[in-house]
Amino acid sequence: MPALVQGDTTLKYGIASLVAVLLLLAGIALAGAGHGWMAGAIGCFLLAPVLFLAVANGLGGAPSFRRAVVLLVGVLALGLGVAMATAREGSQYLDRFLQATGNTGLATASAAYFGALLIATLAAARAWPGPRRRR
Repeated sequence: MPALVQGDTTLKYGIASLVAVLLLLAGIALAGAGHGWMAGAIGCFLLAPVLFLAVANGLGGAPSFRRAVVLLVGVLALGLGVAMATAREGSQYLDRFLQATGNTGLATASAAYFGALLIATLAAARAWPGPRRRR
């Protein structure tokens, strides 16, 4: 399978770094100077290295299917952890954050978490070896 980013691996890691930095910025935005949705912010900070690895694996010439599945499970587990932490700290912080930021806050949280899930899923789909043929 040809690499999605031909030649220089610097571009592959550059794209992965850009995605991770955008996720870190989303985490800062979700934190809201300490008065925002802290569970969501911490989840973004934990999700950034997982997403870096998922992008780097997905853009490579021969992506590892096992690694892609492990990273997809990691993204799902972090999403579940954020949901549980939000329920534990009380959803009033999330409600106040969304009231203060409106659609921008909702778009930031959606892009961060659903984008991470989409990227990890696409990386796993690209690495999927396909159906095995019987001989």
